[in-house]
Amino acid sequence: MKLFFFWLLALSQFQLLAQGTQTIPVRPASSWIKEYHYQDDLKDTANTSGGYYNLLYDDQYNAPLKESYHHYVQKILSERGLENISTISNIFDPSYEALTFHSIDIIRDGRKINQLTLGTFQVLKREASLERLVYDGNLTAVFNLHDAQVGDIVEYSFTVKGSNPAFGNKFSRLTYFNFSVPVSQVVFRLVTKSDHPFEIKKINSPPQESVTKNGDQIIYEWVAKDVPALLQEESSPGWYDPYDHIHVSDFGSWGEMGKWADNLFKMDDIPTGLLSKVPGVQKENKEQAIRKVIQFVQDEVRYLSFSEGIHGFKPHPPSKILSQRFGDCKDKSVLLASLLRELGLTSYPVLVNTGYGKALPDYLPSPLLFNHCIVQFSYHDSIYWVDPTITFQRGSLKELYFPPYHNGLVINKDTNALIPLPDSKEPTLFTEENFYLDRVGGSARFSVKTTYTRQEADNMRSYFESNSLNEIEKQYLNFYATDYPEISKGKQFKWTDDELNNIIVSEENYQISSFWVYDSLTKKNTATVYPRNLSTYLITPKTKIRQSPYSLNYPLNISQHIDVHMPEEWNVKPALTQIESPGFSYTNKTGYHDKIIELSFRYRVKKPYLEKSEVKEFISKLDEVSNDLNFSITYTAPEDLKGSFNYPFLAILLVALAISYFGFKYAYDWNPEPKLSSSLYRSIGGWLILPALGFCLTPLQMTYQLFSSVDYFEFYYWSMLTDPSYASYRPSMGIFALGEMIANFLFLVYSVFVIYMFFTRRTSVPYLAVIFYLANLLLQGGDTVVASLLGTEPDGDTIKSIARAFVGAVIWIPYFLSSDRSRGTFTIRTTPPPDQQQIYQLRD
Repeated sequence: MKLFFFWLLALSQFQLLAQGTQTIPVRPASSWIKEYHYQDDLKDTANTSGGYYNLLYDDQYNAPLKESYHHYVQKILSERGLENISTISNIFDPSYEALTFHSIDIIRDGRKINQLTLGTFQVLKREASLERLVYDGNLTAVFNLHDAQVGDIVEYSFTVKGSNPAFGNKFSRLTYFNFSVPVSQVVFRLVTKSDHPFEIKKINSPPQESVTKNGDQIIYEWVAKDVPALLQEESSPGWYDPYDHIHVSDFGSWGEMGKWADNLFKMDDIPTGLLSKVPGVQKENKEQAIRKVIQFVQDEVRYLSFSEGIHGFKPHPPSKILSQRFGDCKDKSVLLASLLRELGLTSYPVLVNTGYGKALPDYLPSPLLFNHCIVQFSYHDSIYWVDPTITFQRGSLKELYFPPYHNGLVINKDTNALIPLPDSKEPTLFTEENFYLDRVGGSARFSVKTTYTRQEADNMRSYFESNSLNEIEKQYLNFYATDYPEISKGKQFKWTDDELNNIIVSEENYQISSFWVYDSLTKKNTATVYPRNLSTYLITPKTKIRQSPYSLNYPLNISQHIDVHMPEEWNVKPALTQIESPGFSYTNKTGYHDKIIELSFRYRVKKPYLEKSEVKEFISKLDEVSNDLNFSITYTAPEDLKGSFNYPFLAILLVALAISYFGFKYAYDWNPEPKLSSSLYRSIGGWLILPALGFCLTPLQMTYQLFSSVDYFEFYYWSMLTDPSYASYRPSMGIFALGEMIANFLFLVYSVFVIYMFFTRRTSVPYLAVIFYLANLLLQGGDTVVASLLGTEPDGDTIKSIARAFVGAVIWIPYFLSSDRSRGTFTIRTTPPPDQQQIYQLRD
């Protein structure tokens, strides 16, 4: 109703040829009509669309005569306008309306050219709503202008007599005073009887009316001049209407509306016996019977509307709908309510508006406010609401999805007000994706499991039932090909349907032959995962600086979990991102466990729309979410790093060795008192041969291990410590490798030092041996503990090494400290006190 000149329709899509018996009469206008003149003065030309300018938009209504007069004047500004308005068309319902034209003229250079003398009308049967399965029986009168030219003014007027018999003698009208195009003058004039005044409701800022009396008539008049264009912004809520308009109605109250609707629907007069014709209904289980009846009307009585004349508002008998198995929303609602009544339930049809529902209380009672019909019923002290035109709904009665219609009028003679309608429970969509990587730089196996509940399950059930398996697989494959061009189908797509709980689970499998992207310049392999399913719901308003609210996809609760199964241990830093905006909440949690990178996303819409002041922050936060979705895995292979010497580790090692020099010097100069023994030994012998052998083998063994199993001087270890761009980047592991290198090299040097001191039989050897065995045990055990904390489990050889170190310490530490052989062998001091030098010489 906000479309300007809605009768200017394209002549394509006509369904039937002209009816030869139908003609359009041409007569002078009735005497009750007032003539309004226009000015050829163009104001808001910057906002004209369609190549023409509207000079006059004049609507006049005579309620007692049931006549409406319309007078329109347009100026052609371009060839586009010439194409758009050189055909005049008007739609009317021949079952109760009579169309009469008064004039069709072209004004060119001040001269009027009467078009009605140059052509004739064609009357065509055109079903404008055929694509919505609605047959309204309307006719379209079409007149083609002769010799129309750019710069011409086109002026025409006509009268429509009659009103829908469903309204009786009631009158209701919504009239707008501004549109998406500019108009020089807008007129709305209404004539009624003095004893039959109207209620008038102003919405936004329409012009002030003038009211005059003429005998037994009351005449209302509204005139707006130089009306600029008002463009409706995209994605505004359906109930939001920024246009200036008035609502005129003589339906005195909602109670009167309820009685009017009850008289049309006649629910109390419907005969019983319909339920026996519905297959599969078992009355013994009441809830199952209710669900069966609902599913039958929704799925097996198809939607098809024959709404000519009174049947635009009055339903057909339910027995007819049941026998023919089709009907519109009114028909299906009456049928469903009748069947539920036969089950012993209290049930009524309910009038709603699918878009304007939230705004209904702001208007006067009127049949024009409603465009849809649903059903209310009571069961076990609870009230339920069902839309019988929705198909493939499943689940318990309490879980049935019900659209946000906001307000409704129950069709009952006792109704006296609109009633608020409930919101449905929040649907959920949960996607689990698993990427199984065979190797770095290789392919990946990709599986997807998606779980749908409530409304999402209903939607997917309809989709799966309406498409072939090949079509579904092709569409899904191309959906993921956006991210992975080398993707191919794996196992066959399958889906399971838990109708009782209304849960659908779908499973997909793919193979991605080229999962990684290799950059030869940086020598890095990169793979990216992305929550594609969730991202499709992140819609940014096209109009960012808004004057109207912005409608959101509500309710919506989407979760997506991605597991990337890596071929080797990986460096992943746990992270948590939380983004809150006026319209949504978002979380992204990153974790790592047992070679699996775990990504968990959640996006939840918090309310149905945003105020215009909230849109800017919403867009900013949505951009943050979009930037947070990508997760990239980068890998630089160790072989690419080899050949680059690890100079930083070498420098650190040299510094450590330099510092340790002072410790070795102190140990070398340390001359403890020799311990008394029963014998003095000039050479290594006895059981000391065994530790001597162990001391000598230790440097050889450590040198072999250091340079064969662990390449500390490869730059790879420095990248572990310092470069986050490498897959190997693990600062903790880098620190561990550095510490292990320093400790092992110092112990290697220490073992050589102990060998020298051992064979020179220094008095400090027993203590140095104790330090050797304890250090060996601590190095073996500490290395294993730290490695375990970093995720590397000890193997069998490691456990054996720790055991050997422990046994060696238990045996040899007491031996070196207490055996007579040890006391009698390690007796040499580098610089003995002068008074004892002779004693040491005699001992030697």
